[in-house]
Amino acid sequence: MSRNPILNRFSILTVSLLASYALGFPEMVRHGYPNCTACHMSPDGGGLLTSYGRSLSEHLLSHWSNNAEGAFLYGAVNVPPWLALGGDIRTVLSHKQLAGSEGRVVLMQTDIEAGAKLGKFQFVGTVGRQAVQGSHRVIDEVLLRRHYLQYTSGIFSLRVGKFPHAFGIHMADHTSAIKRGLGWDQGTETYNVEFSWTGANLDAFASVVLGRPDAADLQREKGLALRSSAFINSNSKTGISYFFGWNDLGSRHVMGPFIIAGFAEKFYLLAEADIQYFQSASNQATLGSADYIRINYEILSGLHAYVVSELLCLDFSQFSALSDAYGLGVQFFPRPHLEVVLQWERIRNRAIMDRFGDFIWLMGHFYL
Repeated sequence: MSRNPILNRFSILTVSLLASYALGFPEMVRHGYPNCTACHMSPDGGGLLTSYGRSLSEHLLSHWSNNAEGAFLYGAVNVPPWLALGGDIRTVLSHKQLAGSEGRVVLMQTDIEAGAKLGKFQFVGTVGRQAVQGSHRVIDEVLLRRHYLQYTSGIFSLRVGKFPHAFGIHMADHTSAIKRGLGWDQGTETYNVEFSWTGANLDAFASVVLGRPDAADLQREKGLALRSSAFINSNSKTGISYFFGWNDLGSRHVMGPFIIAGFAEKFYLLAEADIQYFQSASNQATLGSADYIRINYEILSGLHAYVVSELLCLDFSQFSALSDAYGLGVQFFPRPHLEVVLQWERIRNRAIMDRFGDFIWLMGHFYL
């Protein structure tokens, strides 16, 4: 086996994914819902909930709930059947101890989202504000994070607009190595044409990535993204993703396996390992990787504890390009529409210094 620890971890995780059919009960998949369309209007999950998804959020995710609490704004507003309303408000209190001590409170996201359905067509759009780190301070900017037109007929779907292309695990932790580390942070959504097929045991996504023709200075990539997953025993999911993209800075290939699976009724795993090959506009080539491993334990309904490990090195030839993190967290859904996450990590970025620092953050998330 290679002496490179990054390649070793990638190989070990790949082997575990090939044997993942023995595992089960991950997140909503462990409740028997492997398809994102059971809960979301988007075939890839995230964003607006369907009425059935709101019901599941109330009865399966939350610790406490009363009748109809899963409805938009707890049922305070009557919404016609053809219209779906939602949104997200997220704020974070963080403390970082590395070279010095730094604390911050940031209102990360305030989005309102709406979806209108007419027959087999539906239109979804958001408007909101996002905190952005400026040169000397955190500033707010208004943005339209997602907007797309979607046509769905049975298990087939065609979507055109601005949204994150399908790749790997679609999760909310946009600061992770497999999201921010690979350039797919929140706010990096592109315009895409996406075709998806969702069967009983398999799904497949193909996205033509058009970049940001409305904001060429952002250097968002154009390219192609492919992802396919297999559902095993209706309670586990494993798959593989591939992305080819280019911009004025160069081109890259990114690919790797992922898994969402459980060890037992209360334990479940989220893991992804990706290899990246990048060739710059000056023909300099680099090989690197990003991986993410999270093991959850459901202490009681709506309350989860987890351990997390991340590794990012986008250039194996440069030891200073390596950063890694290990930590613990608690995730709690006290009532429908409300999520609280507390996480502590030991983080090391060798480009800054060759020792670990502490990073603690508390997030409150209210989804309408």
